[in-house]
Amino acid sequence: MFEQVLEAGDHVLSETLRLGAGATGLRVSAATGGARLTGGHAVPASAWNTEGGIWRASLPAGTWSPGSDPPRQLWTGGGRNRRTRARHPNLWNHDVSAIEESPYLYWSSPLATSFGGAHCTAHSCKPPCMNVTACEAAVRENRYGFRYNETTDGELMAMLASANGCETKGGGDCGGLEAVVYHGWTVSRSFVEFIFPAGHSVHLRNPADRPIGYWTGLDSEGGQRYFVENAEALLDSPGEFFVKPNEAQDGGGELLYMPVAGETSDTVGAVLPVLQELIVVDGADNVSFEGVEISHSDWTCGGQLKNETCDDQSAEEQEGAAVRIRNAKGVRFSRVNITHVGLQALWFEQGVSDGSFSRGTISDMGTGAVRVGPWVARGSVAASARRHAAGNAPGGPHIPSVPRTAAAALCGLWLILSQLH
Repeated sequence: MFEQVLEAGDHVLSETLRLGAGATGLRVSAATGGARLTGGHAVPASAWNTEGGIWRASLPAGTWSPGSDPPRQLWTGGGRNRRTRARHPNLWNHDVSAIEESPYLYWSSPLATSFGGAHCTAHSCKPPCMNVTACEAAVRENRYGFRYNETTDGELMAMLASANGCETKGGGDCGGLEAVVYHGWTVSRSFVEFIFPAGHSVHLRNPADRPIGYWTGLDSEGGQRYFVENAEALLDSPGEFFVKPNEAQDGGGELLYMPVAGETSDTVGAVLPVLQELIVVDGADNVSFEGVEISHSDWTCGGQLKNETCDDQSAEEQEGAAVRIRNAKGVRFSRVNITHVGLQALWFEQGVSDGSFSRGTISDMGTGAVRVGPWVARGSVAASARRHAAGNAPGGPHIPSVPRTAAAALCGLWLILSQLH
């Protein structure tokens, strides 16, 4: 066994910490005062221009991985307080009693309202449906958009289309604007391709898994709810932020932030997560972490979000975690705090045994706290029991908060194809 004692303070990970067979027997511990392993970029106080109601900070090239999307999350207060990406309607951030509006918009209808004839519905284009081809075309169209309520949302949508230069198809990618649509048990997140004010319609670049309108009516089944997120024009509430990429600075740009009362450039302590995986143990046995904090990871959904379905936003559907363990025995976490992460906090994957997490805390996670077992894509079955996780003990971690980035079917502890825990 060999030991690495981390000095008190932040230890910034410029890339994922990967521990292979050569790390067998490693013990990572913290010196007196506590140590934090962070995947975040700390915005220096000197970077802020605080004139006006919206602060701005320059983010140099390479702040995040070139070619990838900018960070989706922000924490202030030294990286402790989660903030909200600019959205409409505003989220109930601080004083709920002072906000009368709902945090949702409500679409008026799917793009296609006819499914081709008798017995044809969004739920089934199979016989006795009278026109299978037309039905399938309508279902496909409804995966890529919806019609908004012109009376309540027309002014907002026209403003977003004009501000982002996406009033017609091919006009652009709408500046990274996203629509988050609630379905029966799931939520789809899509980039807006264009907004067509004359037709009162929103058209999406990446599709929902099910057609929009598949579940309608009851609020518990989606209730036609949605919101729009990630546009500079939506930055209008304290605690909201927007990361504005600069094409001339690959992996860089500008952070825009509307401060909460009492924050100053010296005290705001803003942290942007720039890594999705912080620690990966693969093939190393008897590795232990003791008394450290592991924090600040980002997230994406479905790989290249702009082209692929980003749906079923539940813990079991998201393949990602801040800390991932696979093909390893005896990996243990004691008095460890995993916090401020984008997806799962900790994942004991395939080929893992005798792992444990004890006397620690997991908080402010994206989709769930602890997952045990291999990744199994929806509709598939693991090929071999030898890949199962076995004999791992999550150990009753303290989980004081609910998942924050996914909006459906969230998990504190998720076990799949695993045994003897």
